[in-house]
Amino acid sequence: MMYPRLLVAKNLLHPEGMIYISIDDNEVFNLVKICEDIFGYEAVKVIVVKMSEASGLKMASVKKRGTIPKLKEYIIAIKPSGINNIEFTPIKKPVWDPAYNIYLDNFSREHRAFYDAIKDAQYLSDEQLKKLDEILSGITLRPLSEVYKGPASKKNAWLFDNSWRICQCVKSSSVYKLSEEKKKHRKTGDVFAVKSAQGRVYLVRGTYSETRRNPRLQLIFASDNLFVHPGDFWSHIKTTGLNHEGGVPYKNGKKPLKLVAELIGSLKSLNDGDIVLDFFAGSATTGEATMLVSKNNNIKLNYILIQLPEKLEDAYQSARADMKKPIKESMDYLNERGKPLNLTELGKQRMRISIEKYKTESQAEGFKVFKLDATHMKT
Repeated sequence: MMYPRLLVAKNLLHPEGMIYISIDDNEVFNLVKICEDIFGYEAVKVIVVKMSEASGLKMASVKKRGTIPKLKEYIIAIKPSGINNIEFTPIKKPVWDPAYNIYLDNFSREHRAFYDAIKDAQYLSDEQLKKLDEILSGITLRPLSEVYKGPASKKNAWLFDNSWRICQCVKSSSVYKLSEEKKKHRKTGDVFAVKSAQGRVYLVRGTYSETRRNPRLQLIFASDNLFVHPGDFWSHIKTTGLNHEGGVPYKNGKKPLKLVAELIGSLKSLNDGDIVLDFFAGSATTGEATMLVSKNNNIKLNYILIQLPEKLEDAYQSARADMKKPIKESMDYLNERGKPLNLTELGKQRMRISIEKYKTESQAEGFKVFKLDATHMKT
């Protein structure tokens, strides 16, 4: 089923578009090979996503039988032009890095905003240089241990709140050369600035050791390094309590809204009118995620959701004992609203709820439903 769909997807895909496929352990290796066969090795990347916790009823069975619990699934990322020009939301570090232990006293948010505005400028006027020197001349460097005197339970929050004026000192041979040259011509204080030939401005600790060959002297702000790239192992997205996400009760294979929105929003080249296509719509998480990305990025994306006519009554009859209750809950939800008992109706209901939720911000206005006739394609 996947091979012909991927061939269709390849023909429909924008030159800078992406395909994301969610898959479990059973089929991931075969599917990766298929994707590499169709799109090429360099076009395919696998992301591991933590999808459940090592707790709950399933762990009792794991302990009893001595098996290994399944905690992850996979996202296969495909981009025909190569995995590039994408950007995932950075993850905030959970704890403070103790290397950042220098506090800039007499340094305000306005001062920081001015520095951020000019640090990468190709040209600095005399007035800007003069203002920067005035700001830096008033700064005193203090150890964090002297500054924070509050309770230990609140220290981590205080550190993150003040990360914009907390630094560490690092080595840099290029900054050292610039600093030595500046010191020959003028007196410097606790903090001063140097500018590279490329126009970048660096802050320097004025009291660095001049006897060392490569001293720690460049000041790096903690706020510039509070976040890390999620890489190819994602454990930061909440995957529990999803049964009623989107306003409809559905459990089987439901993906977190945050996960799907992260994937859709990862493309830097998103534009008004771009179309998000989901071949396996399920409960229509992709539809709501498209609205959410439209709202957050201030653009208007369109979506096409495709779902086979999956009858919930049939799913209930063939389900394991532990899955009958959530399927029954979905059926009761549709019965209460006088809707047919199939998965598509859950998706349609979720889209109605989502449109009301996002219509102001994302300009969501409605959707059309088409029932496809039998295909003429031969596979």
